[in-house]
Amino acid sequence: LGLPQMPTTSMAAAPGASPPPPIHGRGGEAPGAAAMDVVGICGSPREGGNSDVLLAEALRGASGRGGRALMIPLRDLAISPCSACEKAGGGSPCAVSDGMGTVYDAVRGAGAVILATPIYFGGVSAQMKAMIDRFQCAWLAERRSGASLFPGDRACAFIAVSAGDRPDFFANARAVARNWCATVHGRWIGELYCPGVEERGEAGGRPGMMRAARELGERLIEAAGRPAAERTEEWRRG
Repeated sequence: LGLPQMPTTSMAAAPGASPPPPIHGRGGEAPGAAAMDVVGICGSPREGGNSDVLLAEALRGASGRGGRALMIPLRDLAISPCSACEKAGGGSPCAVSDGMGTVYDAVRGAGAVILATPIYFGGVSAQMKAMIDRFQCAWLAERRSGASLFPGDRACAFIAVSAGDRPDFFANARAVARNWCATVHGRWIGELYCPGVEERGEAGGRPGMMRAARELGERLIEAAGRPAAERTEEWRRG
């Protein structure tokens, strides 16, 4: 599967953490022609923050199981909020042409997607919510015309970090992420809630959090690579 060319963004590694996984674009070399594309979408406005660190570790886990990682920091893209125009552009899911084109292309070509966000005011970040809202076009297309703008099957996971510890806030953020997952025909594989981290990159010094993030990435690849019938049964049970 091909992925759109992404600008390479420097990401500060946490103390003691290994470098983030490579970002592959169209024409970029990746190990193995049959590698599955795993897209990590980060909603943190802070470069090198805890969402970045944990998402990078999850992608590292996915890469270790044969995935080809692409990390998209939404802060690097110009994304307008949904205008509720209720019309799609020619050849594009949305009539508005901006940084969302990169996200649409990446998600369409992905076998697995991980969303990562800090908790702000009891929900996902503004950057993450703007991205999710721009998938309204997909929701409308299916319900009004039966057209699938994101056909196929993809595994999804979610990471949320917070300075405090409010499970109800995490539940709010998770509900939004799960709705997005359903909209892109995703199968919810798992989630990771990491409370009590506030300083930039602090999660990198928490071995338990880093291990859980890496294991989430590994589980994502394993679930995405299983036979379709088996995965569908898991989705129904979940």
